[in-house]
Amino acid sequence: MKRVLIAGLLLLLADVTNAAGGETLVVAGVFADSSVAAPYLQLRTDRGRDEYKLGISGWTVEGSFVRELDRNRALLVSADATPLNAHSSEYIYIDGDRAKDLEYENASYRLRGGLRFAHGQRSHTDVQLAALVEQLGEEVDPDLAAFWDDPHAGLDIAYAYSHRTNESPLVSAWDGLELGLRGEVYSGQETWSRIQATEAAAKTRGRLHFRQSVSLMAGHSLNTVNRFLPGGSWDALGASALYGFRYAEYRVDRALIASGGIDYLLPRNWRVGLRASCMRSNVENRCGHALNASTTWKTVGVNIGAGFAPDRDPILYAAVVAPLYRRVR
Repeated sequence: MKRVLIAGLLLLLADVTNAAGGETLVVAGVFADSSVAAPYLQLRTDRGRDEYKLGISGWTVEGSFVRELDRNRALLVSADATPLNAHSSEYIYIDGDRAKDLEYENASYRLRGGLRFAHGQRSHTDVQLAALVEQLGEEVDPDLAAFWDDPHAGLDIAYAYSHRTNESPLVSAWDGLELGLRGEVYSGQETWSRIQATEAAAKTRGRLHFRQSVSLMAGHSLNTVNRFLPGGSWDALGASALYGFRYAEYRVDRALIASGGIDYLLPRNWRVGLRASCMRSNVENRCGHALNASTTWKTVGVNIGAGFAPDRDPILYAAVVAPLYRRVR
């Protein structure tokens, strides 16, 4: 499975590199908070009917291919590989502190393929078959190791609606409405499933920019490896952000996260504001907030802030995103 994924990613890279026509865009960045720093790099090529993406997000290398079959259907193929720290296995927290005795080694490899069904220009449904391999280190609990001994096969169905009327992607700011619903079920040693529904909206009124989001997540037969991982103060996390907490600080079977924010737009492309989140989950009920500032300078977007929560040390965080290369042929 690992060799198949690596070979597929290399073939995708070769095809993207040799792509003729269309548009090619390369975007790079780094996201960091008080405990972790992660790179971001994406190469995207649009060739009319075909779209290729290849990138690095944190510890994950991922690639995807979309080919338009007709006005309402497209073929999807994607692969991702996380050779270390999969599911934040090397950063586990209890009551806000690192629990190094619970951390473990985890590598994850996934291959998906299926069809996209378009419902107009703003929404679509993806139906994909998936194969998943989780490789755990020898130090994990034997029952957990047995759960993931064999590959898992599954079905992944996702619906997305997006209507953005204005956008500043370098600082994760936009106006409009987005909805999402994703369900996945896998069978291996045991059958497990997850579902997540999200809603996010944002609006600019004069010099004020308002944002809000809600995320509802629930699963069946989840464990340390496949639980949801809420946490993190970057706006780029969308409805899964939990301001005032570290990235992936919680591992939950079910949760409801509600967030809101307001920014004041200043001259020279600066914006400063406040964010707040509350989570109700099967693990803990927590609330936090953050003071946030962002700006764009030429083609570089910068986001900095500090997150706060009861009984927690302040979380300092930052993100820098910039397009490195663009070519239209």
